[in-house]
Amino acid sequence: MLILLRFIKIRTYEKNCFPTLGLVISSITFAQDRYEVLKKASNTNWRGYKLFKTESTSHYGTAKLRDGYFMLNKNHQLISGSFNVNLKTIESDDLKKDPKEKKNLENHLKGEDFFDVKNFPIASLQIRKIKASNDQNHPLQVTGDITIKAITKPGIFKGNYLLENGQLSFFSDKITINRRDFKLIYEAQYADVIIKDDIDLKVSIRA
Repeated sequence: MLILLRFIKIRTYEKNCFPTLGLVISSITFAQDRYEVLKKASNTNWRGYKLFKTESTSHYGTAKLRDGYFMLNKNHQLISGSFNVNLKTIESDDLKKDPKEKKNLENHLKGEDFFDVKNFPIASLQIRKIKASNDQNHPLQVTGDITIKAITKPGIFKGNYLLENGQLSFFSDKITINRRDFKLIYEAQYADVIIKDDIDLKVSIRA
């Protein structure tokens, strides 16, 4: 700290137009806490729809997180974060009773016309802004960048977090993306028409 203060004093003397730069940097450095994602205790849930957007006409499942982190300020308020989803771990939960169909769907989702996990194995969310929402169950409105197949689009969703005994738990409300925005298009034209464009995601993360 003595070295830092001496540096600030010298820079202030030499560059009067930036008298507080060093102080701002030091406050950011020392006031934020970083929480690394616990992969085994975290999950991403997905749901896609056929014909109609109902639970009875949908496929759903999970994908595992590869890594990520959250940043909290000195008042223990969530201010930013980033996490990456390993798309190679996509799994269908609704077809567990039919192993053959389950495998077919998972292979299709990982294939070139959808997530193309061979070339784009990671999807990510970068949290850019957080403000209060009017939803009691999800009191945060989160603005971020969603990246799939190297295509980045803005996203806004609601969420909540708890900080207990040094562990952070983050839960999102439904995050809806348009699959066409990320070139997730079924190569069979007729089949692509009967698949809804919306894909709903939810994340549950511990850090």
